[in-house]
Amino acid sequence: MKINFRGFIEAIKKKINNIGGARRYRWMKISIYLGVGLLVFGIVYESFFSHDDFGNSVGKTKTQKETENIASIGVAHLRTLNPLVSNDEDTRYLSPLIYRSLFSLDEKMTPQADLADTYSFSGNTMEITLKSAKWEDGEPIKGKDVEFTYRALKKIGNAGPYARSISSIKNIRSDGNKVMVDFNDSSNMSMHYLQFPVLPSHVYSGTDSITKEDEDFQPIGSGPFKCGTFSNDKGMIMYPSENFSGEKAKSNIKVVIIKDDLARSNFVEAGNISVLLSKDADRSGQFTKEGIKIDNFLSNQIEFLAFNTKSTKVDKRRVRRAIAYCTDLDSILEEDYIGSAKKSPTLFMEGYMNSKGKSAYSFDKDKAEALLKKAGYEDKDKDGVLDDENGEPFTLDLIVGEGLSERKGALEKIAKSLKSVGVESNIRELSQDALKAAISSGDYDVALIGMSLDDTMDLRSLLKSEGSNNVASYSAKEVDEYFDKLYSGMTIEQSQKEIDNIKKMINEDMPYYCICYRTYGIVKAPVFSGEIKSNFINPYMKAETWSSVYIKNLNEEQDD
Repeated sequence: MKINFRGFIEAIKKKINNIGGARRYRWMKISIYLGVGLLVFGIVYESFFSHDDFGNSVGKTKTQKETENIASIGVAHLRTLNPLVSNDEDTRYLSPLIYRSLFSLDEKMTPQADLADTYSFSGNTMEITLKSAKWEDGEPIKGKDVEFTYRALKKIGNAGPYARSISSIKNIRSDGNKVMVDFNDSSNMSMHYLQFPVLPSHVYSGTDSITKEDEDFQPIGSGPFKCGTFSNDKGMIMYPSENFSGEKAKSNIKVVIIKDDLARSNFVEAGNISVLLSKDADRSGQFTKEGIKIDNFLSNQIEFLAFNTKSTKVDKRRVRRAIAYCTDLDSILEEDYIGSAKKSPTLFMEGYMNSKGKSAYSFDKDKAEALLKKAGYEDKDKDGVLDDENGEPFTLDLIVGEGLSERKGALEKIAKSLKSVGVESNIRELSQDALKAAISSGDYDVALIGMSLDDTMDLRSLLKSEGSNNVASYSAKEVDEYFDKLYSGMTIEQSQKEIDNIKKMINEDMPYYCICYRTYGIVKAPVFSGEIKSNFINPYMKAETWSSVYIKNLNEEQDD
């Protein structure tokens, strides 16, 4: 579209000269308004409608997409790049781009062979044959590197980020490309314990040199990227490693340290950061610029109903299952967790260890009523409230931590549904100390609480009879035995069977009912191009596919 402003002005002048007085003044005002309006329309049209993103031209503006071999990550804290000692989350998140492990965890936290080629279990020992792989300096990776890293982690002890994994391992031995892992006992063996980063023994003088949080630590890794000069104020650039045996990275990755949360968001909108990890529940409303997208993924934070199985109100399985049927998860997740959480069929993360299955429960008040009737509750005095065998109104004590609006909102919805099937309930909002005391003493019927899992995804503390977090006081010999088998040295395929057995038992007994797993999100700037796969310890696991795409104005190039 071409606007002939000169012709327009001449026509207005001619019209004004032919009239006079007040009419001439009114025409002058009208002409000014029309001129300004037409000018604004022309600018908007030229800017937004006279070209597209693929270089086609209409009028005078031409653009085209150009790809640059760089992408950028915004982080908050990066005091050292030594992954064995740093408890900074950002160091943990970047480590898989630099180092490899015996096993890595996919987006469902299921172990996948990384440096390990083959493995087998015998007694308390796991024997691993390493793949043929190299460090970034060209030296081959050997079993002695794994043994060296283990000795360093043992020295670091409970102060390091891998203390949970190392505490289960008695010793690691090596012979060439063979690694022998001796576990402390046969009921505590898992590939999850072997996903710590492996460091090169030939680079460092001894384990003492890698057991301190040194800001000048220079990584020598075996992952898809190698590091340039690092500054804990400005960050660094990571370059594709020529010796990486997997998929080669296509671009450099710039790591930008920005300590202010708001500034990181502004950098994304400006395109100065390609991706940003956000844990904020309201992250979808924080970005307004067109073209910004968010890929959500499961966090390690699980929310669930805990039933006090020692309470006479909920000691019957049918009552606990009826409450599950009165829980409208879709409404709770949309309205109370504002879309920042995802349903899971059981307490296990959906897809964990390749296990399948749908939830046995969906929102169904008819099924809830039928179960309550079978459990012996009926409205004897016809007042709309179910009565127990002694004629007492059936009233539940529901507890939740104070200040947690999403959990309280969820409980209020559950209470409303229960009321519609004849069950009264009282919601108590307690301080954290009071909540712990009530659960510890058994002074409650149902609690809505949360738990953060570590990267081993071990639910034994919650579900085994003597589990340290077994707030439901749940005890089932079969479940204990299934868990013992699960951690007795099994392949992924063998583990799936035991998990399915546990799921079946938990669905029937219902000591807990999973509300959701909270989610985190990778915020992608409009310039971002590539694949996103994430879990809560490795949000950048497909960074080797990343690049940046910019819109280039060809007219400006011609003007130059």
